[in-house]
Parts: sequence; C-alpha cells; structure tokens
Amino acid sequence: MYNSAKLTKKIHNLKNYKHTTFYSKKQVTVQTPKNRKAYYLYVANKSGKVKGYVYAK
Repeated sequence: MYNSAKLTKKIHNLKNYKHTTFYSKKQVTVQTPKNRKAYYLYVANKSGKVKGYVYAK
C-alpha cells in the first residue's frame, strides 16, 4: 500500500491486514515506463486509520 498516487513510499503491507475489510474510494490510472496503463485503487478501512493506494489487477 502506497502513500500517494505517485507510488513513492510504501506505507503498509497488506498481508498484515488479512481480516480487515477495505473500501475503495477512487481509481487512479498510472502510466508505466513501458507506456502501459496500471490501475490503482485508493482504499481505506472503515475507521480510516489504514489508507493508501493498492494495485488493482
């Protein structure tokens, strides 16, 4: 899970949140170095304490 849509800093590892339900808020399209599009979702848990961008395959 990354802190911004620029994917500069990894802030959380999702395998530590196996029993947490995340809700998507918005979708962001990022252009990869090979000129392809990658889609990332901005997700947060119900309380909003754990939030960030994750890859949406």
